[in-house]
Amino acid sequence: MAFLLIVLLGSAALLARVLWRWSQRLRTVESALATGAEDLPVLQLTGQRDLDRIVKAINGAGAKALESRRRTESLQQRIAESERLAALGRVAAGVAHEIRNPIAAMRLKAENALANGTDRTRSVDALQVVVEQVGRMDELLKNLLRSVQRSEIKRQPVTDVREFLAAHASLFCEQAGRRRISVDVPDSFAAVEFDTAAVGGALDNLILNAIQNSRDGTPIMLRASIEAGRLRLSVSDAGDGVPEAIRAHLFEPFATGRPDGTGLGLAIVREVAEAHGGSAHVQHRNDGTTFTLNIPIGPHQ
Repeated sequence: MAFLLIVLLGSAALLARVLWRWSQRLRTVESALATGAEDLPVLQLTGQRDLDRIVKAINGAGAKALESRRRTESLQQRIAESERLAALGRVAAGVAHEIRNPIAAMRLKAENALANGTDRTRSVDALQVVVEQVGRMDELLKNLLRSVQRSEIKRQPVTDVREFLAAHASLFCEQAGRRRISVDVPDSFAAVEFDTAAVGGALDNLILNAIQNSRDGTPIMLRASIEAGRLRLSVSDAGDGVPEAIRAHLFEPFATGRPDGTGLGLAIVREVAEAHGGSAHVQHRNDGTTFTLNIPIGPHQ
């Protein structure tokens, strides 16, 4: 009995030692896996055959996951590069389209002036057209640069947002014709900070866009609200909506659904919002379109 007891105690001690060593090695593996790194760490072998099989399987899975992530990142970079090149291609095509007509007009006038060198009146008229077309291209390039270059934002307190919106709405009374432009701002509205010149210019683009894309007699609504620490300024119209073909590129330069449009207005709107640390959005409603500027209410938001 004493011998059996000794054997039993010895076996228990040996089993306890084996379990303790397993426990220590498992804790080592657990600590390595809990490092919080993006990729699975390479685990060291423990010297325990069965446990090392698990460690090798984890290391193999980690290596495959790392390779998959690298392939995914490479693919994402190539997609981003393709999208950037596609966007540059659209911008280049837009620039070529917009400057073709002024160049053609200047060439025609210059050829007419040269062909009639003795007629000073025609030469002066031709030069005047050339100057006007150069001014047109200069304004086009300025707007293009404004739409793609990040400008310095100069925030200032705005205590009366309703008055700010109403002032910009009043600028378009004549262009609006029989369209009703109204302003909706809650009676209790906190003071906010933003670049009034930049945001005002963005609002002007949105209001003009709403006027040009809606029918006489339909309303245009300017709204302001504060949600989750952000100022939301929106312009809604009851027009026919944005053509499906340009919706994906609506805020890119030269994306326009109007034959006489340059497609730079919404690109400038997006740049103003992003320069404030915010964003610009569009909602395609069944009864019209709503464009929204979503910007932090203060400089540190």
